[in-house]
Amino acid sequence: MAKLLDVKGIGPVMQEALASHGITEPEQVADAAPEALVKVRGLGQLRAARLIAAARRLLGREETAAVADTSPDTEAAPAKVKKKKKKKDAAAKDAKKKKKKKKKKKAKAPLPADKAAIKAAKKQARKEMKKKAKKAAKG
Repeated sequence: MAKLLDVKGIGPVMQEALASHGITEPEQVADAAPEALVKVRGLGQLRAARLIAAARRLLGREETAAVADTSPDTEAAPAKVKKKKKKKDAAAKDAKKKKKKKKKKKAKAPLPADKAAIKAAKKQARKEMKKKAKKAAKG
């Protein structure tokens, strides 16, 4: 006979949490509805559904509801969505590359006389600040 710990996803802590709600056997997990297991601390809808599926696999039961939901049409749809996302991602990357190129071109463009003078003055001021800091450190 299978133990609750044999169910994939159930460890000692989860076993105690389930036991506090009266669930002590894998059969009880397999027969439970996800909504009932959500009441157990640490279980959400997704994890509850996964535990139920794992318990059913352990007991050798077929998952008729899950098999009925996975028709070829529903399996093909996510693949198409992924392809569209990849195309969108590629387009976004291309747009980013173009923006970077534009920024580089702008940076390389000659500055107007006023801006060039301001830039040179700032550079000179930084140099002077460094010299003062060195003198103060030598002290």
